[in-house]
Amino acid sequence: MTLPDSRLVREAQDAALCQSSALLAHGYRTAVFARALAQIDEVDVDDEHLVVCGLLHDAGLVPAVIGEDFTIRSARIAESAARRAGQEAIAPRLRDAICVHTTIGIEVERDGALGAYTQFGAMVDLVGLRERHLPYELVSRVVDDHPRAGFTAEIIAALGAEARAVPGGRFAFLRCVGFAPAVRLSSVPSRR
Repeated sequence: MTLPDSRLVREAQDAALCQSSALLAHGYRTAVFARALAQIDEVDVDDEHLVVCGLLHDAGLVPAVIGEDFTIRSARIAESAARRAGQEAIAPRLRDAICVHTTIGIEVERDGALGAYTQFGAMVDLVGLRERHLPYELVSRVVDDHPRAGFTAEIIAALGAEARAVPGGRFAFLRCVGFAPAVRLSSVPSRR
């Protein structure tokens, strides 16, 4: 799956460079997996907007800021990319999707397809959730194109830092319920 070639996507790709190479690769994997799952589920969601959210959903994760959920910083980065692309009108939609993507029990109908599929794509990459719904060749090619080298250790450290910075936040809850070990044990693609 090639990414849409548009000014908005190019601005998002430029903005995504603020991330480490491991988080940047996760953003690309998330974008592709999210688009593929939406197509499989036959859910209508804007491809460009989904790519922007996939690329930038974790852009504000590092460094953690005490008392501020990282999704707010990630959303600001996406809003800025939309403004630079001359698409300021879509900035609130991107912001809302990125802020909601970490919601536990997210639902397309309640939370919106853009945020839900951003989470679904990220969860394929993080813990392998719904990976088997995707063609093996797609998953394998995406991981080859955007390797997972160093990702597991970096994301677990970032999750911990975010949980400490925002003790009442969603990542603090995920940490309490064993999300980090699930990430550590995941292997994507799992069918090698």
